[in-house]
Order: sequence, then structure tokens, then C-alpha cells
Amino acid sequence: MVLGHLLRGATLGNRFGAGAVRALEEGHGGVMVALNEPNVEYVPLLDAIGALRTVPLDCDTVIAARGIGISFGEEG
Repeated sequence: MVLGHLLRGATLGNRFGAGAVRALEEGHGGVMVALNEPNVEYVPLLDAIGALRTVPLDCDTVIAARGIGISFGEEG
């Protein structure tokens, strides 16, 4: 494990967790915490799920996932 990855993940997780607690303390319900650097924002869940968002099949993330054997349900 690369320590930098662990630290970045923990830092980001802490930011999301703290943002979720702040959202509840401020009376926000039905929201998700989103990172919009440099701030954490609250996004209503209906806005977050209200539209279909697709990932291009030729993007680095999909290519990397296929490279390690992850299937997206395609045949072949």
C-alpha cells in the first residue's frame, strides 16, 4: 500500500463524513455530500439521481477496469 493513497483516501473520507454531519446539524435531509473543490457541497438526492449520467466506453476508468478483468455485462 502506498501511504500517500491511504492518507488521501482518509482525508477525503473525513471531509465527506464531516460534511454529512454538518448537513444534518444544519437541518439538511435528503442530500448527498459532494466535493466541489475546495468546498464540500450538499446536493439534493433528486438532483443527483434525476438524470442518467453515462461514462464513455473509451474513458481511462473503463479501460483500466477491463484491464483488471471487470466485466460490464458485454458479451464476448
